[in-house]
Amino acid sequence: MAEAFVRHITDVLTTNKECRVVLGGGRTPVELNRLIVEKCRYMSCNWSGLHIYFSDERIVPEGHPDNTASMIRDTLVIPLGLPLDHIHPISSDLTAYSAADVYHRELTALKNSTVGPLFHLVLLGLGPDGHTASLFPDSPALQERRRLAVGAGKGPEGWERVPLTFPALDDAILIWFVAAGKEKQPVIARIINGPWDPQICPAQGVRPKHGTVSLWVEKGS
Repeated sequence: MAEAFVRHITDVLTTNKECRVVLGGGRTPVELNRLIVEKCRYMSCNWSGLHIYFSDERIVPEGHPDNTASMIRDTLVIPLGLPLDHIHPISSDLTAYSAADVYHRELTALKNSTVGPLFHLVLLGLGPDGHTASLFPDSPALQERRRLAVGAGKGPEGWERVPLTFPALDDAILIWFVAAGKEKQPVIARIINGPWDPQICPAQGVRPKHGTVSLWVEKGS
């Protein structure tokens, strides 16, 4: 997956001034980012045009272990020497609903100034309950069709969360899900074989308008 990620970003930047990707948090991206950095250093990648956005964020202070933007900055942006102003975090200094308003306006402005899809790649995790990007089963956020980011209440650990909505996630050329661990097997089977019900299995509701969705499963999991 790291090889495919590096190849895709590099290909986009050969014909585009910018490459806009969406990344998320969790444990799996830490190892994935390490491999991406290794491959970029080996290939001497010039990723100065890479811009990173976020699928969701927990409202915890910058530097907190659960802060996604801090994790991406420390494991990918700084090791690759990417411009720090090319990382576009969801604010964790505001309330979830205020942070969502700010991010919605930022993405709306970007969309209005962009020709073609908003994102070149969206990389998402997958929870055993079918949630992705802090879009949990039966969440009111699943019904949002106008806003690009919303406050979605507390996650299972008690932190307030801000996810992107389906309209934002779907505005992409590629969407990749990565699933690691045997506990993900039932939800992987459901995504592939159905029944289809995004209200119960939110990952099923992610459908790119401009390209394809792929599921990457850890070998042996």
